[in-house]
Amino acid sequence: MKNITVIGSEAKVLQEMVEHLRESWINIEALTEVSGDILVIKDHLEEAIIENYLIMDIDRHPQLDLSAYLGFTVITVGYNSKASITVSSVIDEEIVFCVQREIVMDHTIIEPQEFVVNSSIFCTDDVLSMVFVFTILLLIGEKEFQQPILKPMLQE
Repeated sequence: MKNITVIGSEAKVLQEMVEHLRESWINIEALTEVSGDILVIKDHLEEAIIENYLIMDIDRHPQLDLSAYLGFTVITVGYNSKASITVSSVIDEEIVFCVQREIVMDHTIIEPQEFVVNSSIFCTDDVLSMVFVFTILLLIGEKEFQQPILKPMLQE
């Protein structure tokens, strides 16, 4: 059971994310909005939380005080080279997401790699929203998202 806290860049970005996640991926009851800039997602409402994640926009909040999130695995998203997850390229209908640092989960390690995703699965044109949604779905282990749509790029 996971608790994912998202610190967004703008209320509009988070609202678009919430709408997309509700429509396509996550049970509405599992989303809890805390404020205009913070979103909390729980994958099981009734069970004990064993994993805590904080996803934050590193471009917008580079100096954020994280003392309230001790014990959380911090994952940064954004456009700069310091972000844990970023976008390598956006071409036509494909987006290449880059996991730049190892992410340790309960029984899984997501190693640095690139993922090619069909952009039609997102209901927004905002690339940063897509990075947040991609990261959330990667963490919750959304099978439908990971299996046919999300494939690691083959090393050439």
